[in-house]
Amino acid sequence: MFRFIPAFAFVGVLLWQGPVLGQAAPTTSGYTKSERYLDRPAAGDVRCRQDIARATKDLQHGRRVFCWPKPFSFTYVPQYAAELAEVCRRHGVRFEYEQISDETSPGFTDGCYGAVMDRALTRQFGKGFRARWIAQADSLFQARHPAARSSTR
Repeated sequence: MFRFIPAFAFVGVLLWQGPVLGQAAPTTSGYTKSERYLDRPAAGDVRCRQDIARATKDLQHGRRVFCWPKPFSFTYVPQYAAELAEVCRRHGVRFEYEQISDETSPGFTDGCYGAVMDRALTRQFGKGFRARWIAQADSLFQARHPAARSSTR
């Protein structure tokens, strides 16, 4: 009645990501799309162009956002999310999840909003700011929940 499906096949399906201007899974390094693409996205890349325009407008209005990519079908939330939001607030930055799609479609590159924000925050706080803030958040989490295991080490 039921066929055996190897566990690695199921995990592979769950972790697969579409084209995202950033990362396949959350990491401390942030978004990885080239600076050149942000400066000149493909003419037909509607989603990316809209996200770049929205991020640029937000930055012009003083709104800075630390984005955490979160695919629709991937429910990973870092255990230190509340602490990361707190670290961001200390720096005058908002913490938000950036919903990204798992499907690939020409003209719909996800993650451009977060990539533009990352670039602006890197200019302000220096290279590696994401890793530093995540480490701070994880330390806060560990201090508040000593029995929990660190997720960044």
